[in-house]
Amino acid sequence: MGRPGVEVTAGTVSLDGHDLLALAPWQRARLGLFLAPQYPTEIPGVGMVEALSAALSGDADTSVADLAQRAAAEAGRVGLPTRLLERALNVDLSGGERKRSETLQLGVLQPALAVLDELDSGLDVDGLRDVARRVAEARDEWDLGVLAITHYRRLLTVLRPDVVHVLVDGRIVARGGPELADEVDRVGYSAYREDPA
Repeated sequence: MGRPGVEVTAGTVSLDGHDLLALAPWQRARLGLFLAPQYPTEIPGVGMVEALSAALSGDADTSVADLAQRAAAEAGRVGLPTRLLERALNVDLSGGERKRSETLQLGVLQPALAVLDELDSGLDVDGLRDVARRVAEARDEWDLGVLAITHYRRLLTVLRPDVVHVLVDGRIVARGGPELADEVDRVGYSAYREDPA
């Protein structure tokens, strides 16, 4: 998404033929790239509907009232109390509430590709089921592409991945189907390290 201080030293990154590395983060988002970070940022003074409205600015078909209605509907789908939509974005929300909030935003914005960085972090069993189910439904609703980053298989039991990659020390060391996640769960990551020390 264009995090300051991160340098891409090789390769390319494109989405629908667009060179993402040549674009500013807001342009990447406009093309349909969505990031749900592991630790969503608090944005004091900016409400959920205001943030969604800014993200969709230029979309003449979307009114503030429509966004508020869509946000409330998505809140119901992910188990986030609608009263929390009145708060500043992510301010005073628990870890699980923040993850539900991020998933709500994904549902309203309907991006082409979602990068979910440890979406399961901070969620209890019910929250994990709610957000993972919503992401899985989004794949069917608008053909959402998902890159889910996780340390645990539990998220993948709901998302049902097509491909699993094992990343160790910044490198992909194994690729496979969903059964690879089961294997990692059984043997751990140390089995994939060149030097298990």
